[in-house]
Amino acid sequence: MRRALLGAIVSQLVAMGAAGARARAPTVRDAPLARRRVLLGAPLAALHAAALATVGAAGASDVDAQREARRAELLRLIASGAPDERILAQIDALVPYDPSRGRGAVDGALAGTWDLLWTKDEAPAAVQLVRKTLHQPVGTQLLGDAAAPRFGAGRVAQLLDVGAVRFELSSGATPAPDDARVLQIFPPFRFDALVGGRRLHIAATDDDAGFRRLNARSAEAIAAPRNRYAQLYLDVSGSVGDLRVSRIVEGDSAIVGNVYIHSRIPDGAR
Repeated sequence: MRRALLGAIVSQLVAMGAAGARARAPTVRDAPLARRRVLLGAPLAALHAAALATVGAAGASDVDAQREARRAELLRLIASGAPDERILAQIDALVPYDPSRGRGAVDGALAGTWDLLWTKDEAPAAVQLVRKTLHQPVGTQLLGDAAAPRFGAGRVAQLLDVGAVRFELSSGATPAPDDARVLQIFPPFRFDALVGGRRLHIAATDDDAGFRRLNARSAEAIAAPRNRYAQLYLDVSGSVGDLRVSRIVEGDSAIVGNVYIHSRIPDGAR
């Protein structure tokens, strides 16, 4: 049970922070959960262009209005506990109106402190069961300047508060050279706990394979390429309440395809 609990905590931290042959463009729901790179690039760029073309004649104000309507509906669905499929469908409706225009990984607005609002992941039943013992932990992700003072420049940190204990997982993060939506996650990885004001070092690894072994991953997952974390939608105002929708699109087979919705909170709030 102890090993399962540790694995569940690490899985939760990794997952947070951060895809048919149909006659329409690929969507978040339809993209296969293959253990390879998920379709992004041109399909989502085309969706964004189509959204702008649809309302282009009416001007930017209509684009903003449609974005806000879709955004508000997404928040309503999350707050009401709607089924995952309805939330995923609403994400598909919102993503074409991405304010960062497909450049979420390189936009300065990505930096900050983000609370996890909702997630759709493929965690195995055993991990889901252990998570229930964590009493709905609070997950937060720090990026850019929000992470640098505590974790170093060029790093991303996942914080998981479980009662009076905080778990912290940090890693390197840099925009992918081939896609302005995507952050590449890379070592070194550091996993600590904060208990009663004391920092307890749990583990550190200098390679992806070592970290995945710590998390009891399969041989397939251990051999997989580095995790790639796509920012599908990013509000760029830099204000509290901004939304961010992201997805793991390549890497560890246990988390590829996971979708996350974060909301910006004040830096220093966690």
